Order: sequence, then C-alpha cells, then structure tokens
Amino acid sequence: MRAITTSWVSCKLGDVIELKRGYDLPKSKRISGKVPIISSSGESGTHNEPKVKAPGVVTGRYGTLGEVFYVDRDFWPLNTALYVKDFKGNNPRFISYFLTQLNFSGQNVAGAVPGVNRNYLHMLDVKIPPVQEQENIASVLEVYDNLIENNNRRIAILEEMVQSLYREWFVNFRFPGHESIKFIDSPLGKIPEGWEIVVVEEMVKRYQVGKKYNNKTALPEGGVPILDQGKSGVIGYHNDEPGVVATEDEPIIVFANHTCYQKIIQYAFSAIQNVLPFRPIEGERERDLYWLHFATKDVIEFNDYKGHWPEFVAKKIVLPHSEHCSLFGELAKPVERQKYKLERQIAQLKKQRDLVLPKLISGTTSLSDVEVAA
Repeated sequence: MRAITTSWVSCKLGDVIELKRGYDLPKSKRISGKVPIISSSGESGTHNEPKVKAPGVVTGRYGTLGEVFYVDRDFWPLNTALYVKDFKGNNPRFISYFLTQLNFSGQNVAGAVPGVNRNYLHMLDVKIPPVQEQENIASVLEVYDNLIENNNRRIAILEEMVQSLYREWFVNFRFPGHESIKFIDSPLGKIPEGWEIVVVEEMVKRYQVGKKYNNKTALPEGGVPILDQGKSGVIGYHNDEPGVVATEDEPIIVFANHTCYQKIIQYAFSAIQNVLPFRPIEGERERDLYWLHFATKDVIEFNDYKGHWPEFVAKKIVLPHSEHCSLFGELAKPVERQKYKLERQIAQLKKQRDLVLPKLISGTTSLSDVEVAA
C-alpha cells in the first residue's frame, strides 16, 4: 500500500493539542445529575455541572494508561485523567483515535504509581495530516464505533428486558399463576409456598467447575479466546486446546471470583486464574442455568455488592419451584442467543477497526484502500 504522508506535518504533540490535568471532585461533593464524570477508566458517575465543554478527549493520568475516551457531552474530567484543553484547530474525533496510537504506557514518570507527565507528552514527535484528511479518517473509523455502540445498546435492551422479567417473577412474585399460590413467612420475608431460601453456595454446588487454563506464559496467536476475570472478558487468543467448551445449546456461566462479575458464555475458551466456569451437572436442567445467571446477577447488582467470592456465595437467595425456573429459562434462552450473536458481531467489528486504525493514523494506507464496514 502506498504511503500518503507527503502532506502530513512532522511536529511535537504540543503543537497539535494541549493536555491538562483534570479536576478534583470527591464523592462527598458530587451532586447527582446528567453530567458524566470521566476518570482514567472512563465514565465514573455523574454530577450536576460540567467543567469542560464537549466535544472532549480524555486519557488516563494514573492507573489506566493509554486508554482514550471521546466525550460528546459537556463533562467533568477527574484529576486522575488528562483531557485535551485545546485542539488547536484539529478534529477532536481524529485526535481521540490519534492518541490511542501513542505509547502512553511507555511514558511513565518515576514513582510507585504509574503516571504520565503532560509536559513530557507535549514533546513527543508526531506526524499529523491536514484537517480535511483528519475528518475523512475520523468519519471512516466512526462508522465502526457507531456500529459497535448500536450493538451494545441492543444488548443492553435485551439484558434489561430479561432482567425485568426476572424481577417481576422472582422478586415481585408476579409469575404466571401467582394469584392461586399461598405465601409463607421466610428469613427474607413472604415467599410463595414450595419455594426455599438458600445461600448462593448451595446453588453453585449443583454446577460443576470446568477446567481452568492458566495463562502464565504467552502462547502464539490462535483462535481460542482467553477469558480474564471481571468485565474485561476476552483478553486475547491462543492456539492451544480450549480449557472449556460451551455452545449455544450447552452454554455455561462464568464467574470471576475476584470481582464476582459473571455472564453466560456460549463458545469454547480457556480461562486464566480466578475465572470459574459452571454448567449443569448430569441430571440438572440446562434451562435452570438462565435462572441462576439472573439470580446471582441480581445479588451482585441490586444489593450493590462488590465483594469477594466467599462473601458472595454466603448471600441468601430465593430458590423458586423448578417449573418456574424452567419456564423462565425457555423465555431467556433465545434472548441470550441473540445477545451472543451481537457480541460476536462486536468482536468482529473491533477486529476490523483495530486493523485499519493504525494504518490510517500513521498514514501508511489511504482511505481509498479501506473497505468501510456496512
């Protein structure tokens, strides 16, 4: 592919943008509102007044280095982050992509806590295209991000739809036929007769733990996803045999026993330490897995629970009658399948974008050589 950098300008990063440290805002002084608070890890709450006008670009100053966030609403950047105070006539969206390709993680200042020095960053040598070229590049990359965001919104709608059904049936007890059911006293209040109170540990004991893959050493790139604990999910791929096999017909729940984050997985994968895969043991109904997913998710989210595995499995939950679990599973299963398909589309879009992005940002390929995602 031909280089297109003849019209690009070599300069210092400080000639392109001005970075500034964010502002202190202790939780005790935050007032609930519609203004996003942006930290080094992205949106971290809301406030009632902005500090910076949109559009904005924010990157980590401490902790999370190299992640870049484009903000399309007036916002409050926290002091853990750097934000672009002045774009100096450059396209903000392009700058957000441009900064992802700078090696911020290699610009740590000395000290126990990783950090970046904005004055040092301003002295980095960079190459920048004309503004019109910036706009054209940003518009191509934005197509990918808009498709990804659209799929994420669809996933959130599907998730909320089933979570609402779960709450209606198993929290508010308005399940089919509830009018004719007698309610009895329990440690968690009134529950339908025939239902039980159990701790989470009793439920997960009904499910077997799959083989864990310990990703201590790097393996050559391959097609088997490696799952990390927490919401980071798939962190890479390797060419070894999968440690756990799941399919659309036989999914499993993956618990991260450090953060207690969990989700339903429908593909073969390997997992690093602290990722615990569960599937129904022989004789248990696979459809109950969907009830368990939303029941434990309810414990995590609606009790604002962010603790560790031992405390999590000690939590009490209401165990419904098997027929209600089974019926809920029949309704939840096709929704989870649709979510899985959307997640796979997102993964493919990210892969395509991440192949194109560095080439466009570095000027080593032209826009005419890029096939835009449909």
